[in-house]
Amino acid sequence: MRWWACDPRPSGRPVRHGPTVHTLDELLEVVAAGEAIAITGGSVADSYRHPEVAFLPITDAEPCPISLGTRVDDRTPAIAALRRAMQTVRRETGADGAEGTT
Repeated sequence: MRWWACDPRPSGRPVRHGPTVHTLDELLEVVAAGEAIAITGGSVADSYRHPEVAFLPITDAEPCPISLGTRVDDRTPAIAALRRAMQTVRRETGADGAEGTT
């Protein structure tokens, strides 16, 4: 939670938490209403829109790695698709991480 809140802030100002939301649509509504700002993954800006919300990159915080954990013997089509997608992202971004079982 501290990473997502950029706590401590680069300026040293304390973090003030905003309203609780349960969906990304709710998140965009509270941001649009001026009740909060939010830190999200970069993919949110590609998938969600609100006419009163702007997505700006954070340039002074470390990026957050994402990991996919699955059962080694799970060969379902959905898991196979997730594994392929993760491999594509790693290849395209040059992401460095632990090798997993595929």
